[in-house]
Amino acid sequence: MSHAGVDWKLILKAFLAFLVAPWTFVYLLFPAIVPADAPHFWQITTGALLVGAAYFLTPAGAAYFAARHATQRPIAHALLAVAVCLVAYLSFFDESLFAVVVWPVMGMLGVLPVVRKMRRSA
Repeated sequence: MSHAGVDWKLILKAFLAFLVAPWTFVYLLFPAIVPADAPHFWQITTGALLVGAAYFLTPAGAAYFAARHATQRPIAHALLAVAVCLVAYLSFFDESLFAVVVWPVMGMLGVLPVVRKMRRSA
């Protein structure tokens, strides 16, 4: 499933592995580890850690995965993976315009190890 050199199956895998899976995990894990009668500080701290990790690792992980497994145009695949994840994220959290700035930056940070490896091997 490739069009103009873009492996859309790879983009879909990155989307499922780095947006759907982690956010589903956070949604299910948070109520399981934080009881409703837990202290407010514990709820906020645990929520901030889980959501923060998912928020920042989603674009970095998707970009790294897409660039690492792309047979051609790794940076384009990384950008597409981050863009697809960002559009899906914004469809659920439409007030999160901060993600429009942060996610592309985190995506490019996720691509750095792949680019460095490509330069070393060239």
